[in-house]
Amino acid sequence: MPQEQLKPLVGKIDRIYGEGGIQPKLHFSISVNNKNDAAFDLLSIRADLYVEFMQSADMSPSQIGRYLGNLIMQIFPTSPSISPGENNPWDLYLPLPLPLFSELEQAREGHNLSFQISASYVALERSAEGQAGRTLSTELTRSQPGSLTALTYQVAKSQWEDDLKALGYARELGETRQNITKFLGNIAEAKRQAEQWASDAKIASMVTAENALAKVHAAEESKLRKSAWPWFAATIAAAAAIGTLISIFLQHSWGSQFGVPQAILRVGALAVLGYVFAACFRLYRSYKHLELISRHRANIGQTLAALLTAQPSPEAKNVLAGIAAHQMMSFGGISLTGKESDDHEISALIEFLKNLPEYKKT
Repeated sequence: MPQEQLKPLVGKIDRIYGEGGIQPKLHFSISVNNKNDAAFDLLSIRADLYVEFMQSADMSPSQIGRYLGNLIMQIFPTSPSISPGENNPWDLYLPLPLPLFSELEQAREGHNLSFQISASYVALERSAEGQAGRTLSTELTRSQPGSLTALTYQVAKSQWEDDLKALGYARELGETRQNITKFLGNIAEAKRQAEQWASDAKIASMVTAENALAKVHAAEESKLRKSAWPWFAATIAAAAAIGTLISIFLQHSWGSQFGVPQAILRVGALAVLGYVFAACFRLYRSYKHLELISRHRANIGQTLAALLTAQPSPEAKNVLAGIAAHQMMSFGGISLTGKESDDHEISALIEFLKNLPEYKKT
């Protein structure tokens, strides 16, 4: 005699309730109807919980909502055995930690809830001794007709508030966590803006420093130009004195009293004036040389400051700022007139005398 075909189990969510404690749980009490003549032993079950938010509590969802998590079966005191008939209670629960609760409350926004459970199971038929039982493996279907095969349960806003109290949560807690999350987000955004502002300020300080250093060298160029004019005048005066003295000596050389002592005296006087002329001319050239170096350093600073603002990345700006500082300070380190020349020595002497007050301060 052929065996009767097994019928799938039918389920219905009777109620939802909360359980507080270290790990709050949201329980779903389900009654299972076994329409078969034989009992079954439940081997495994997988149940996924979804939620849909609705304006009215009596509305029926037309599709599966948002996924919340995997439900766990409460084994005790409920037995995993499934007897024939409708009196087979199952207790499934979802751990509801504070982060998940806050996300749920934030998404709900004061709406009603419709929970949906999609469950599949494997059950073994209890048979007579010595006979192998059949296996029933399918989805747990709902007893109410509808487009969804998942088990559904609507929860009104007022009822959900009571469930939250049983869980140990309150609406204010969710709002507080939401405010804290928003506050932390504002802190992160403020930190990002502060870092951006600090980077911009650093770049601006680099440009300002380059411009300031260029202005210093431009001012130094002006001072050196003014300082060179007295030595130019002294050079002209020394040249004029030499010319005048040579003219006087030429006029007196035609006299009868001209001899060796007079010649030595005249040569010595011309030598002294010649040394004064050479010294004044060298100092004038050294000042003009330093003026030229300062002008070029100022031009370098202004040019690189303009290039600095056009660089696409902070790394490129840092590299260019270092190059600018190096070029401005190293330009003119080797004299254009030769390292061993007298002009270079005089230029070095002027540089030393100019920086002598700073050396004394340090």
